[in-house]
Amino acid sequence: MLTVLLGKVVRTNFTRGCVPVLLLIGGIALGPGLVLATTLEQLSLDQMAQQSTEIVRGRVVSATPEQRNGLIYTRSSFQVLERWKGAAAATVEISVPGGKLGKLHQTIAGAPELAVGSEYVLFLWTGPNGVTQVIGLTQGVFSLTATAGGQARVAARSAASGAAMLDSAGKPVADTPVTMTLADLDLAIRKALGASK
Repeated sequence: MLTVLLGKVVRTNFTRGCVPVLLLIGGIALGPGLVLATTLEQLSLDQMAQQSTEIVRGRVVSATPEQRNGLIYTRSSFQVLERWKGAAAATVEISVPGGKLGKLHQTIAGAPELAVGSEYVLFLWTGPNGVTQVIGLTQGVFSLTATAGGQARVAARSAASGAAMLDSAGKPVADTPVTMTLADLDLAIRKALGASK
């Protein structure tokens, strides 16, 4: 059973230290589920590329829920199809807050839901505890789709993610979805990484 202290603010390490994420425990309890509110700092593509320890395109091959410190996380394993940054490896495992474990379902506003079998471009960061996470939650996940002409496109930052978005000065900003071709994203990542050297 998950015990929730209403109104308590818990600072978590879902993203790199310079990108704070605050979860307001005391979200809205919905039957056997729990919804937690999230506030994110808006990140540019350049910021995500430079702060990431890994940037990969991969396909989700499995997703397993687990509970840590009273919160549910979903650990997803990705088959790496392309890599822009990080040590060469055929797979990568990431941990995303939220998920379903038994009868308990936890939703974290702003956390991505990654579907088994789907492809994504991921901006990742591995913390000192060895857990690999997505930078900026939904901001660091670009889903892949193909156009009618067969061109690969990516999309990220759904305004419907439910997270409040702030600029670097702490002022609220509107978050807008980002869409582009995979080729354009590839060029943007390479440019950002070249600028960070």
